[in-house]
This record gives sequence, structure tokens and C-alpha cells, in this order.
Amino acid sequence: FDELKQGVRDIEFLADPTVGEVRIAAPIGWGAGFVATVIDRLARRYPRIVCHLTICDTTAPVLEQREVDLVVTRPFAIPPPEDHFQGELLFTDSIFVIAGIKNPWARRHRIKLADLINEPWALPPPDDQGHRLLTDVFRAMGLELPRPAMVTATGVARIALVAKGHFLSMASESVLRFGGWERSIKVLPIDLAASGGAV
Repeated sequence: FDELKQGVRDIEFLADPTVGEVRIAAPIGWGAGFVATVIDRLARRYPRIVCHLTICDTTAPVLEQREVDLVVTRPFAIPPPEDHFQGELLFTDSIFVIAGIKNPWARRHRIKLADLINEPWALPPPDDQGHRLLTDVFRAMGLELPRPAMVTATGVARIALVAKGHFLSMASESVLRFGGWERSIKVLPIDLAASGGAV
């Protein structure tokens, strides 16, 4: 029945490609930023297309069970594509160390990652893919991941806490660029390129 339903949708799309529905899944940071921006542009160009956005961190099952048509996530967040999936790299996303604009570190022009080890950090939990990524970034710089003062798997919550001025964290360029954080968040001048700070 699912195949039949999908076939009917395909026929309707062929009849008029400016009408229809698309079901998208993404983690909250990308869903609220990059994906929301794309949906906004799509809606302006094709106002009769309806987008259904599902926010979830475990995106592989919803794609496998055909609950969505498209998943936007980091490459390591889902298994390698099966024969019935098609994956495409949209862009490389850089990682930055961030502070609130009222944080004293936001006024410094020369900072090393080692200078920030004893500061209060908001980090993802150990079982989160983001935790492994940040651990790799610190180790590439010859450091251990700092002891966190706050732990949450929700990236938007970490950034919101950083915006209050006391905490530090790391965030991807796309989340910062499309999430509307430019008035409250400052990217610290720390070069993470040597650490492979990209996803």
C-alpha cells in the first residue's frame, strides 16, 4: 500500500511539479537554521508545495521506515547509504569555538584553545556523535576535552546558554549562520583548521 501511495504521488508530481508534499527530517540545529532557510526559499518560489519538517536526532530509522523523503544531517549521523538510498554531500561545515558577546573572551584578539580549558563549557553527552567530534578536535590540538559545566544533546540549548555570557561551547558554521545568533554569539579567533574542525 505504501508503494501504491508513493506511486500516486509520483504521478501527481509529474502532472504538476509545482504542487505536492515533501517530508524532511533534520536535527534541531539544522532544522531551525539551514533547513528552515531552504524551506522558506522553496515556499516563496513554489507556494503550493507543503513541507513537513520532523526534528529528530536519530534520523536513520525515519528514513528506513519511509516516514520521511529526505534527511539532512551530518554524514556520520547515519549509516552508509544502502542500495535503496541515495546520499549527497551538500557542503562542508566548519566548527568554531563560541562565546556570548558579553563574555570577556569575546573581546580578546589572540586566544589558544589551551587558554580555555578551565572555563565553563557546555558540551554534548559522551554517547553523542558531537561529543566524539569535539573530542577529536581537542586531541588534534594536543588537549583533552574540558570537563563540562553543563551537558545536553541539544545544540540549540548549548548555544542559548552560551549567549547568556558565562559558558563556552562549539558550534557549526551553518547553525550559527542560519540560526539567527549573530547578535548574541561571537566566534572566538581560534584556528581549528589544523585539527580537522569540519563536518
